[in-house]
Parts: sequence; C-alpha cells; structure tokens
Amino acid sequence: MHIWMFNCREVSKRVSRSMDEKLPLTQQIGMGMHLFMCRVCSRYKKQLELIRRMIHLSLSQERDEKPIHHLSATAKKKIECAIKENKKQPD
Repeated sequence: MHIWMFNCREVSKRVSRSMDEKLPLTQQIGMGMHLFMCRVCSRYKKQLELIRRMIHLSLSQERDEKPIHHLSATAKKKIECAIKENKKQPD
C-alpha cells in the first residue's frame, strides 16, 4: 500500500473511523484523493453522513418530544360520541 493511496476497503474503514476521531494528516490526504476519484466510496461516505445525521436528529427529537397537536376538550368529546354512535349502529 502506498502511503498516499488507499483501496476501497481501507477507505471505507477510514471513513467510518474519521466520523469518530481525527485521522492523521497523511490518512486524510490519502482518503481525500481516493474519494475524489472513486464515486462508490464517495457515495458510501455521503450515505454514512446521512445516516449519522438522521440518528442524531432522531435522538434529539426523542429528548425534546412533546405532543405537537392537542385536542380540545370539545373535540375529544365529539370523537367519543362519534365512536359510541358508531358502535350502536348495526353492520
């Protein structure tokens, strides 16, 4: 393996690792060169970034989760009445 050039397997490992820790400059350069030339690895990196963003978004929404819509007492009563009326009607 040349110090400046990595194959796809090496890049996929480094892309994943680079999301959790800072890689040495030589690895960043080698990975950047490969990603510039390889559409498959570049797409893989974008997919990992998207997955990571979606997970972070999902986790932050769970922490802050509050009901978005509230029904008024009148609306709840109307729904309850409609359900009761629907149960009374024969099929």
